[in-house]
Order: sequence, then C-alpha cells, then structure tokens
Amino acid sequence: MSVESRKQLFLDQRFIAASENVELTMNPPVKAGPAILPDQGWEARELGFGCTVARDGEVYKMWYWVTTDDNVLTCLAVSKDGIHWDKPSLGIVEREGSKNNNIVFKGIPNAFQVNGFMLDEHASPEHRYNLLLRHRGAGRRGLSVVTSKDGIMWSEPTFVLPFSVDTYNQFFWDQRIGKYVIFVRSWDPWRKVGRIETDDVRQPWPYRRIDPLPGTSNARVIDEAFAYDELDP
Repeated sequence: MSVESRKQLFLDQRFIAASENVELTMNPPVKAGPAILPDQGWEARELGFGCTVARDGEVYKMWYWVTTDDNVLTCLAVSKDGIHWDKPSLGIVEREGSKNNNIVFKGIPNAFQVNGFMLDEHASPEHRYNLLLRHRGAGRRGLSVVTSKDGIMWSEPTFVLPFSVDTYNQFFWDQRIGKYVIFVRSWDPWRKVGRIETDDVRQPWPYRRIDPLPGTSNARVIDEAFAYDELDP
C-alpha cells in the first residue's frame, strides 16, 4: 500500500512492517469538567443536546442548542484552547427584553438546529460556514442548509432533502472526486447510513427514493454506505 505523504491513523497493523516491545493503544479519555454551563436563565431547561465545534484559525467556535419552553435556540461560544469558553454578546436576537446574549438565531418552525456542520474552504468566503437544519414537524420533514461568512450572521435556509433523516449528519468537500459527499442517517426500515454526492451542497441534493414500507412514513435513500445485514440482531 502506498502511503506517500498522507496522514494515517494507526488503528491496526496495516502500516507497520515490524515492531518489538511496543503495542497499539487508544488515547485514554480524561475528565476535564464541563465546558459550557447553563448560566443564563433561558438555558435552564436543556443545553447542549446537539453541538458542533470547529477550529477556525486560532479560535475554536461552538454552536450549541438551547431548548426553551417556546423555542430551540442556536448559540455561539468561543475559545482559544478548546477548554475555557466565552459566550460573546452578539446583539442579534432579542431574548427576555435584551439582545445582550450569544444567540445566533431562533428555531425555525418545525426544525431542530445544528444537524450537521461543514467549514467549507472550497466555497466562496460568504459560504465558508455551513449548518444543516433538521425539519421534523408535520408541515415539512427533511434538511435545510444555512451558510455564513463568519459563523454569526446566517443566510435564509435552503431546503435540500425532502424527507426525514435522523441525527447527526455529515457533509464535506471530497477533493479526490471533486464533489461534496453527504452521509445521512436513513431508514430501510431500520437505521442505515446513506451516501449522496453533489456538485453544490447548497442546492437540492440528488437522491433516489422508493415508496415507504407498509405502515411507515419513511422514504428511503437507496445508495447505502453502511447497513445492517442478516447477521445483525
């Protein structure tokens, strides 16, 4: 196998020709305490069920959910080391009579925020940041994409996939094939991982669909990346 200059994960013996008195071991986790605490009144119900962290230059940025009695909010925290986080005052969304908060945007009706993230260096500057929003209400099910140049001010959503998928989905620019690749959690009838390729992730995604199974409401992505088989319970 030709490794050349590509980085490799040493998960097995594949790239090791010989060794003596050494063994492969996983990096052990270390408890480091909470990163974000619910220190605002409107964060008390639920914080951080879904969150995404990205490194942009010398700054780490975290987008996290806050579920309130009347909405789902997407908030931004920033850090220089990935351990200590600050909640900047953005002045965008009014909450409890003030815009002195770190809320990026309120929940779009019938949508969960932050269902996938991509820092797209292939795109133009105004589309560097990309978030997936998952719609799950009775009126609309599927995924939308919103974009931003700074991770703070976001575009209007573009609906890209018109049927329900689960959390959490991944998408990125694959320079080997010159396309965007999306992995979504689909059903057929139980959970599988579907794969979609497209030239423009900010336009409706191509897919193939067949009728749902009897008694279900889930359409199915046919192109599978990973699936169960008869050996799985």
